[in-house]
Amino acid sequence: MDNFTKVSESQLRSVGVTLHQYVHSVTQARHLHLESSDENNAFMVAFPTLPTDSTGVAHILEHTVLCGSERYPVRDPFFMMLRRSLNTYMNAFTASDTTAYPFATRNKKDFYNLLAVYLDAVFFPNLNPLDFAQEGWRLEYQEDAEQGGSLTYHGVVYNEMKGAMSSPIAQLWNHLHLALFPDTIYAHNSGGEPSEIPNLQYSQLCEFHSHHYNPTNAVFMTYGDLPWIEHQAYIERLVLNRFEKNSEIISIPAQQPFRERQELEVEYQTTQNSERSTHAIWGWVYGSTSDADSLLEMHFLASLLLEHSGSPLRNILETLESADAPSELCGIDDSTRQVAFICGVEGADEKFLETVEARIYECLESLVEGGLSDENLTASLDRLELEQRDIGGGTYPHGLSLMGRILSSVIYRKDPVQILDLGPSLSRLRGRITQDNYLNDLISRVFINNPHHAKVVMRATSSMDRKMDAQIYSLQKMYEKIDRVEIEKINNASKSLEERQSQKDDESVLPKVTLTDIPETGGLLRPRKSDSSESYEYEVETNGIFRIRMAYALPFFTKEEIELLPFFCAYVTELGTDEQGYVATQERRGRAGEFSVSCLVKPHLTDLDKEDGFILLNGKGLARKRDEVIGEVARLIRSVRFDEIDRLRDLLYQTRAEVEQSLVGRGHYLAMFSASKGLSNKAALDEVWDGGTFVLKAKKLASSTTDGNSLKNIFESFEIIRSKLMGQLPKIMVIGEEESLKGAIDRCKSYQETGRSETTGLNLAILSEKGPQAWLIDSQVNFSALAFSAVGESSQDAPVLAVLGKYLQDGFLHSEIREKGGAYGSGAGYNAESRTFRFFSYRDPRLLETVVDFRRSLDWFLKNHSEQRLEESILGTIRSLDPSRSPIAEADRSFVSALFSRNDASINSFRTGVLGVTHDAMSDVCDRYLMRGGEVGFVAGKVSAGLIEAEGFDIAEI
Repeated sequence: MDNFTKVSESQLRSVGVTLHQYVHSVTQARHLHLESSDENNAFMVAFPTLPTDSTGVAHILEHTVLCGSERYPVRDPFFMMLRRSLNTYMNAFTASDTTAYPFATRNKKDFYNLLAVYLDAVFFPNLNPLDFAQEGWRLEYQEDAEQGGSLTYHGVVYNEMKGAMSSPIAQLWNHLHLALFPDTIYAHNSGGEPSEIPNLQYSQLCEFHSHHYNPTNAVFMTYGDLPWIEHQAYIERLVLNRFEKNSEIISIPAQQPFRERQELEVEYQTTQNSERSTHAIWGWVYGSTSDADSLLEMHFLASLLLEHSGSPLRNILETLESADAPSELCGIDDSTRQVAFICGVEGADEKFLETVEARIYECLESLVEGGLSDENLTASLDRLELEQRDIGGGTYPHGLSLMGRILSSVIYRKDPVQILDLGPSLSRLRGRITQDNYLNDLISRVFINNPHHAKVVMRATSSMDRKMDAQIYSLQKMYEKIDRVEIEKINNASKSLEERQSQKDDESVLPKVTLTDIPETGGLLRPRKSDSSESYEYEVETNGIFRIRMAYALPFFTKEEIELLPFFCAYVTELGTDEQGYVATQERRGRAGEFSVSCLVKPHLTDLDKEDGFILLNGKGLARKRDEVIGEVARLIRSVRFDEIDRLRDLLYQTRAEVEQSLVGRGHYLAMFSASKGLSNKAALDEVWDGGTFVLKAKKLASSTTDGNSLKNIFESFEIIRSKLMGQLPKIMVIGEEESLKGAIDRCKSYQETGRSETTGLNLAILSEKGPQAWLIDSQVNFSALAFSAVGESSQDAPVLAVLGKYLQDGFLHSEIREKGGAYGSGAGYNAESRTFRFFSYRDPRLLETVVDFRRSLDWFLKNHSEQRLEESILGTIRSLDPSRSPIAEADRSFVSALFSRNDASINSFRTGVLGVTHDAMSDVCDRYLMRGGEVGFVAGKVSAGLIEAEGFDIAEI
């Protein structure tokens, strides 16, 4: 384009792209195109967004701009486009200093459809005051027969942040930013503090958009095989030709260095009664997130000190008698302009925090005096190289991963090339570590002689959060003084919002793809070589990384052994081997690569009374370390030692801390598992391995650690599990480039023992269906679920149920539960593995009313048949079946499919069934499976205990 001037062009082989940088001559908008042969094209537009308080203005604006725009004056274009698209990713997010709007798709027509909607949304939004009330906050008057009435706050972001800030870790992260960056925007909660969100006025939202959302401060990023010239033409025509250069370029100032250490003491609300409930973290600020050398140095330190249990600082944090576990925040925080190194503990006894701090500094000072071996330094750099080279093995679009890597640097107007390709910085760092006293000097600069650091102590209290308590008190006082005129004003506002939420928009103004745009599926990736279904080689582009999986079939286990299997998998890589203790083992493995153990269970394709399962041993490393990676994976289970009692005690404490901190984030899953547990064997297993039952098991085992016999019994059970697994030969998968695959399978087989014993298959029927229907946690929001028994994936009803889930979710639940009810999210869907159909809500202010809405959605469906909505539901189901997978993920999918006897025929049968779904078929399965019965599950705040119990549900606290 004539108005775009090329700034630079950089070929970056290490990440497989050529980076083209342009600037728009009129507006000074920047466009970065990452040219690649990848057909999964991606887009992102991002702005620096600088909050001056914690009202969440940037976050609420992110939601509100997606509620209708100039060219697309419908109420909900973002969620409508989710249904009218073949996207492989659509989202928007607000970070500490940035707001971004990304998407990806493999369809060219779809790309430009989404581009048009995204650009109009962010630059020309309607910003309707009623959308601000829906997405941000509103005041509602609720009549109450007993108390006469009440005032409450509602709003999607308001309830989202009530849920988010129920997590102590989220609170701690915000407190640390306040302590480290008190004079900057990072002292504020960009997502919004629930106690402060109602202070935000609509006029401030509009002003914030006007100030921040302009091309001068925007950066447009594109990726893939579509021509960037065409992208620029669209951006010019749809946006830039309507703007001049903005007079102000927004900059994000850094925090001035401290003269002395800062300390901050705060509280968090919990009903847990324990002396060991304090969180304590220490943070040091050093270097810039947009300077590759200093950023890499900080990540190098984190790798060296915290990567695994053999790392010196992590080893101390894990073995402290006065704390349960290292803090989840341990590591590098590069979400701000300056880099922070964080370490600390959770589940700590406050009386011993001085001892904890002393041990941390003793560790750092000992490293200044004695250093570490060259072998350990090199291993840390190799792990950084592994991270840099890894192009991913999942479904998240690679282009968006690269954009995320450079987002901070482009927002801060720094050169993104050095961050995108860390190879030169890595080479410089490899040279520096050979210099005398380099590590000693680095640790001294970052930790010992650095005054810019802070200590944050967060204590538990059973008292109500003071800010939220003040908000409730303020509402009560407001209600006491309210008159009929004000009540009518509030009710009229609520009525206006409800009318807007119920209005029928002309969706034809939005672009869309149709069923004719759905591409043919390419089928499963074929291995380069397969050896009698026992070994599989996949030659794909991995950017110099070698991967391996060994799969052992799960034999018969007792109920207790099944319950312990998740702990076995988690701890196998954390214990010692043969004659080496766990510290030496961790150091050795850390030099080779990354390793994990997991379990995977699926129902048999045709025998619904049978489940197949495998324990998977996983490893990856740089291709030059292939043989080391293979050796470590082959010995993971065979060589692990089950006699390190103190280590087991520490691991159980860490697991308890992890599951307790995850409750709010996983509440919807816990609710669904609780509701489903009696409907199938696999559903019962989900509850035992991932539900509230697992949380109770983890807490029970951690509480028994004072009894040495209990720990020995766990190890004895682990030994039995090991012996049952080792009586068979594993199936093997290797993934890599041609050179690294040569002889890889033979190398794997060289570790196998001869002989094979027959084993009885896995039996999940022994699992109990009993247990509470509701779990109580420390949360200001709730999670509800409703589950029905369904069919296996080979049934002709399965694809119909899958489409019905999308139909209900998009057509009814989104409007009733998210928009009107104020929950952050909701959904419905068929789950093939558990043979269930499940409804759920996420971060929901309501409880029983939501279950009523789940059931109402079925009545709504039977009366509302729309051909357009059916097409959108089929599109959405196909989109979930055909996500964009990296070549590595495709290889892994092929291997797992082979393990469970899935093939192109069975996969395509389900997909074909989806494409052929009709309204009559959905009505039929709705009537046969969903109109009667159903099991309910709740995860709720403890204040709801009486309400749930009054309805006759069994409850338990976790």
